[in-house]
Amino acid sequence: MACIDVLRGRDGGPRRLRIFVAGRQVISSDDIAKGPSDGGIMGDPFQGVILSHGSVVVKNYGGSAWRWNETWRLTIRQGQWIIAGWDEEYWHAGSGNDGLHVSVNALTGTVREDGTPFNDDAVEPPPPVIHKTCLLPRQWRTPSIMQAAAIGTSSWECDARLGTRAN
Repeated sequence: MACIDVLRGRDGGPRRLRIFVAGRQVISSDDIAKGPSDGGIMGDPFQGVILSHGSVVVKNYGGSAWRWNETWRLTIRQGQWIIAGWDEEYWHAGSGNDGLHVSVNALTGTVREDGTPFNDDAVEPPPPVIHKTCLLPRQWRTPSIMQAAAIGTSSWECDARLGTRAN
């Protein structure tokens, strides 16, 4: 028996995602379900929680001209709640096709990056489409829920900065 709730933060603060199993709280995180003021001009970014294939999936969406979407997948491994993976997507609302999607499977260690770089100078021909696959650094495999804040402020693009703080 499990119960999931998401508490709205006070005065525009973060939301707290909580999961209870058999009446005991097993997860409490302020870093996964975004707060009401985190969505930019798109408003409240929290898109809800669903259960899918044994995982808890949390979605957020927001931005302005540059839109973003993030999905967190949480699951249990060896009796511990972990982050099984996450997806990040960024695109420019006015361009139609400029954007980047990064999908991280923290169970297998696979990172996929697909997209088209933003072409702000309208260079012809446009930049090539990106399709990259790389491996997640070992320290980021099956991370605990407590690492969600660090994940949210790190780069997951397949390059030398993979897993380090974004610029």
